[in-house]
Amino acid sequence: MGKKGIITGVKALDMKLATMEFRVQKKLARRAAKVAAKQIVLPAAKALVPVDTGALEASLKVRALKRTKTRTGYTVQTLGLERPMQAPAVEFGSEKMEADPFLREAIYGNEAAIRLKFAVELKRALVEEGVLGRFAK
Repeated sequence: MGKKGIITGVKALDMKLATMEFRVQKKLARRAAKVAAKQIVLPAAKALVPVDTGALEASLKVRALKRTKTRTGYTVQTLGLERPMQAPAVEFGSEKMEADPFLREAIYGNEAAIRLKFAVELKRALVEEGVLGRFAK
C-alpha cells in the first residue's frame, strides 16, 4: 500500500506535512477545515439562502463528517427544520418550484477563498505544533 498523506497544493506545507504521522496530518487538516467551513462556507450559504420565514437560514450549521480512514472534514447542513425536505427542495428544485442552489453556490463560488483559508489555518496549526517557524513563507 502506498504512503498516505494530505496534499494542500502549497509546496512548503506539503513538505512539512510529509514529515508528520498521518494521524497528526488528519488532526491538523480537520482543524483547518472547520475554520474554513465556519468562516467562509456558512456565512456565504446564509447570505445566499432564500428567506421566507427564516427557518432554513437559521437551520444551517457546520457539522463534522463521519470520520473514516481516508475521509475527514466538515459539512454545512440543515438541522432541526420542521419540514426536513425544505432544504433539498430549495437547493435542487421540485415539481412545484425551481431550484435555487445556495449551498453549492456557497462552496463553488468561494473555492479559492476556502482553499486559501484552509492553507492559512493549516499553516497556523503547524506553527502552533512547533513544526513550522513563525515567519515561514
